[in-house]
Amino acid sequence: SGSTTPIATMVDRGPYLNLATSNSVIVKWRTTSACDSKVSYGTVAGSLTQTITDPVFTTNHEIKISGLTPSTVYYYSIATNSTQLSSPSSQIYFKTSPVQGNSGSYKFWAIGDAGSGTNEQRDAKAGFLNYVGNSHIDGWIWLGDNAYDNGYDSQYQSNVFSNNIYENELKRIIVWPAPGNHDYNNHIPFSPAPAYYDIFTLPTNGEAGGLASGTEKYYSYNYGNIHFIVLDSYDEGRNTTDPMAQWLIADLAANTQPWTSAYWHHPPYSIGSYNSDNSNFLDGELVD
Repeated sequence: SGSTTPIATMVDRGPYLNLATSNSVIVKWRTTSACDSKVSYGTVAGSLTQTITDPVFTTNHEIKISGLTPSTVYYYSIATNSTQLSSPSSQIYFKTSPVQGNSGSYKFWAIGDAGSGTNEQRDAKAGFLNYVGNSHIDGWIWLGDNAYDNGYDSQYQSNVFSNNIYENELKRIIVWPAPGNHDYNNHIPFSPAPAYYDIFTLPTNGEAGGLASGTEKYYSYNYGNIHFIVLDSYDEGRNTTDPMAQWLIADLAANTQPWTSAYWHHPPYSIGSYNSDNSNFLDGELVD
């Protein structure tokens, strides 16, 4: 026995994209009630002929699409088994990474301390998009403090995933984030666990190139002939004998790409309200 009535649900977050490689990508979204998951995709916006489904009911949906062709644009839509949640559109797509080692002209968008939910945040986005025009953005680097003031899920929702902040861009640009101190609520006692690690799916086993880190706190990935390294400058130990540094040394030794780009939240040099020449408790991460 069962019910033939379609599940009444709506999307309240996403879709958005994580952990892209030359032959795979992860599509994520959230719904207002638990339901099954379905992604349709194809290389023509009006002909999404391939599908992947997951019958498990959940509100936090995650579908990995594999077997893709490198450097190829795919259009996609999300649904349940009975209800279409997004319509096929030329503005909802992803592009797979190039074959590792291939050189090219690549564009990455970097933002830091962005998640304030203000008009200045929207204006900065509009200025960047106006600057790049119709150029494809190969990746989106987030430098931490992605949602103010506490990094709570509700603040990610209001300052990142809705209110004309980044919801449209997240449907087509792969995000490669780093955490900041505000994503950890500055370690204020009795704070909930960081929502950051529930929201994003990041490589832990070298899935996108680089050495396996075993954690989403720090990781690496390759895009063409560029090796990217992402560090956690706040919550992880910063001594040379700590696990992150030991992984970093090994990852750099294993890297064969001609370009290396490393990023994390606390800048190695800053003068002003934060002073990297002053090792007091507010600025210790910069000195380290």
